[in-house]
Amino acid sequence: MQIITRKEAREKGLSRYFTGKPCKRGHIDERQIRDGYCVSCANQVARESWHKNDKRKKYLREWKRKNKDKVLAYSEKHREVNAEKIKSSSKKYLRSDKAKETRKLWDKENRDTQREKKRLYNYAHAEKVRGYKKKWKLKNPHVVAAMLAFRRAAKINATPHWVCKDSLKLKYLERDTMRKLTGEEYHVDHIIPLVGKNICGLHVPWNLQVIPASDNLRKSNKLIA
Repeated sequence: MQIITRKEAREKGLSRYFTGKPCKRGHIDERQIRDGYCVSCANQVARESWHKNDKRKKYLREWKRKNKDKVLAYSEKHREVNAEKIKSSSKKYLRSDKAKETRKLWDKENRDTQREKKRLYNYAHAEKVRGYKKKWKLKNPHVVAAMLAFRRAAKINATPHWVCKDSLKLKYLERDTMRKLTGEEYHVDHIIPLVGKNICGLHVPWNLQVIPASDNLRKSNKLIA
C-alpha cells in the first residue's frame, strides 16, 4: 500500500489513508479518514459488538428472511466485483491448518454421507470419473503395479491347494458371457473379501459371484450380508 497522509487523502476524496506505522494495538493497516481509526481495529470492535448484541442479530436474521432477493442480488454483485480477492482468500483458507482439521473432523463424523455423495457423483459423472482414473493410472504406473501385485499375492495366498482350478475358470467364463449378452461391464466379486477389515475369505468357487461392475466398485472390500 502506498503511504499517504490523512490531509492528502482527504484532498483526493479518499475514505482511507495509510501511514505505514502501527496503531496502538499493533496493526499496520489503513486508517479511516473520518476518525483516524485503524481498519483492523474497527473490524475487531464491530465483531465484538456484533457477538454481544443479540437483539441486532435477531433483527438482521428476520430482515434477511424477508428480503432474500435483495440479499442474493447483493451477494452476486459482491462476488462478481471481488472475484479475484475471494478466490485468493478461499485458496489461502483451504491450505490453512484450521481448514484441514475442520475437514478431517467433518469427514470422520459424516463418513456415510461422504460415501453416498461420492457414489452419486460417480454414477452421475461416470465418463468423467473413468477419464480421471485412466489419467491417474498413466501418471502413477508404479502405484498401479504395486496394487496389482498386492492383489495377485492376496489371491494366491487365499487359494487352497485342493481347489479345482477349472471350477474357478467357470466363474470368469460366466463374467465374459454376461458382458457379451448385456454389453455392460461385469466383475467376479468375492462375497467375503480376500482382505477384509474384520474377516478374510478364500478364493474358492462358492465365494465368487458375478455382479455388475458398478455394484462391485460400490461394495469394494466390504462384507454385505
